[in-house]
Amino acid sequence: MPSSRKRAEGEKILITGHRGFVGKYLFDFLAKKSHKIFGLDLPQCDITKAKQVEEKILKIAPDQIYHLAGFAKTTGRRNLTFKVNVDGTLNILNAAKKLGKGVRILLASSGMVYGNCHKAALETDPIKPIGDYAESKAQMEKRALNFKDKNLDIVIARAFNHTGPGQKLGFVVPDFACQIARIEKSKLATTMKVGDLTAKRDFLDVREVVLAYKKIMEKGKLSLYNIATAKPHSIEQILKILLSFSKVKIDIQIDKSKLRPSDVQKSTGSIAKIKKELGWQPKIPLAKTLKDTMNFWRKNI
Repeated sequence: MPSSRKRAEGEKILITGHRGFVGKYLFDFLAKKSHKIFGLDLPQCDITKAKQVEEKILKIAPDQIYHLAGFAKTTGRRNLTFKVNVDGTLNILNAAKKLGKGVRILLASSGMVYGNCHKAALETDPIKPIGDYAESKAQMEKRALNFKDKNLDIVIARAFNHTGPGQKLGFVVPDFACQIARIEKSKLATTMKVGDLTAKRDFLDVREVVLAYKKIMEKGKLSLYNIATAKPHSIEQILKILLSFSKVKIDIQIDKSKLRPSDVQKSTGSIAKIKKELGWQPKIPLAKTLKDTMNFWRKNI
């Protein structure tokens, strides 16, 4: 792959998955900077369809591509997960290659590729992905790093667990925050039923991830970057912080039907590289992220 180039003003930027959680934040952030922004998402384009992807990318002719589109809710859907996360990515790269010009591409991977982390994972550590999602992201990275084209600058961002206002249900923080907001409005009993709270995750704010993506796109070397805090918190700690914001007393009850221990007990990443090379480090306190998320659900239930 070629070395990083200085980016010119007025370049066209394409965001795949621009209607998703991170994509919306990134699109709005870049739009405020007066960039020429284009989005690519369902239903107008299915990234697993090579011809659709090629037609869209050749028409837009982007100079930068943030490839955020992917499939995260993977239980029991292994084939679809790999089709979207691996084949879909290759369709993006092959279409960009046909532009015949310099294109810088950021691929959104995941800190989950490291598997269990006994310490904050370095980008040079071996990866040990567990589960369909992590395995698909690891395969995506491998195929992308082996993709040969003189015109494409490919950088990979391994973001750890990010959350914030607007994240849909099905993830731990919005699930807890929504339940608390409903209890506050007397829409549920004052008891929350929870499952395993012991797993530890490296939570950071989605708004921090957007800033990191932009720095990596603009100044990152052609390699891998963790986006993390290096400060893992247990799910129990997250719940306690959210409960501290509650306007009513809420009891916690362990639901044995939900006691499914996580395959990844601890996930956390080092930020030494991105801090040293790009000057990025998270600044938003976890408590603010959680409080903002709590307030989002209070307004949206």
